[in-house]
Parts: sequence; C-alpha cells; structure tokens
Amino acid sequence: MATKNFHRFLDISQSSAVEVKSVTYVLEDMEYFNTDTILLLRQKADETKKRMLALMRYLKSFSQ
Repeated sequence: MATKNFHRFLDISQSSAVEVKSVTYVLEDMEYFNTDTILLLRQKADETKKRMLALMRYLKSFSQ
C-alpha cells in the first residue's frame, strides 16, 4: 500500500509536469528550440501528468 508521502510525491510530480509544459512557452517565445522539439516536450509533459494522475487514482481506489 502506498504511503501518504508517496501520494504527496506523485502530486508534486504531476504539478512539476505542468510547470515543465509552462516553461516550453517561454522557450518557444525565445526560439530556443525548434517547433517540433517544443511540441514533443509538451506532449511528454502531458503524458507524464496523465500517468501520475492515473496512478494516484489507482492507488486511491485501494484506500477507499
């Protein structure tokens, strides 16, 4: 069974994925990476967030 600290870690992780996605908009404005790279980074950030949230829901289903 996952601990309360692990749940907190997952919550922080999904928030960090949102933060990474936000930074890609700055990187895009600065033309730091090409468009394909920016889109890939956003896709990976979204995918990571979804996986973290899914894992949190899965673990929560055992605690109810």
